[in-house]
Parts: sequence; structure tokens; C-alpha cells
Amino acid sequence: MIVLGAIGVLLIIMLTAVGLLMYSAKAKPEAPLRSPCPDYWAFDGSGCKFSAGGTNIGQIATGASQTPGFDSPGAFNAANITYKTNNDYFLNPTSTAWATKYKGLTEVCAKGKWATDLGIVWDGYTNTTEC
Repeated sequence: MIVLGAIGVLLIIMLTAVGLLMYSAKAKPEAPLRSPCPDYWAFDGSGCKFSAGGTNIGQIATGASQTPGFDSPGAFNAANITYKTNNDYFLNPTSTAWATKYKGLTEVCAKGKWATDLGIVWDGYTNTTEC
């Protein structure tokens, strides 16, 4: 009987210790998974590309001379977020301009707003809870 009581007390102490350790350990939130390009766009190592008639182009008017949301014509550089050449459309996901595209928005929120405004799905940006 004394042995069972001692085992019970020891079990309670051990479970309490484990509970305290679990309570005090702060779980690190997982980093969100973010695609470098909008869904179904190709990533060529420097930027995202799709051609006219592609998938997940939203409201991009590929036949128009001025495409909403795209700088046209343009050249790929750190300042340009988007540019268009012939029937190919490019997006620079690492552009320094994302941070200032929409006043008061972070880079993540700016990418999400740009994609949402054009009806484009961009995993990690259009479905983020950070904004």
C-alpha cells in the first residue's frame, strides 16, 4: 500500500513537471509558405512569367495596349514590379517597389492586394491573415 502511494505521488510529480515544461515552452509559429509567383505562373529564376491566354491571369486584359496592374513597356530591373513585352507578361517578386506600391501596406499585403485587385490567386499572399 505504501509502495502504491509512493508511485502515485511520483507519477503526479512527473506529470506536473511535464505539464509545466509544456506550458513554459513557447511554440514557434511556422513560417507561412509563400510561392515566389502567382499560381500557375512560371518562375525562371529572376521573375514570374505567363503568356497571353495562360491560366490564373484574372482581369489582365492581354489584348489591351495598357494592361491594368502592369507597367508597359518596361525592362526588368529592381524598380519595376511588372512589365510586358509582346504577349509575355512578367512580374518581379523581389522588386524593391513592392514596399511602397500601396501606402501603409507591407510587402506581403501589397502583393496580396495587387493580386486580389486583378483577380489572381497567389498562394501565401491572397490568402494571408497578416493584413
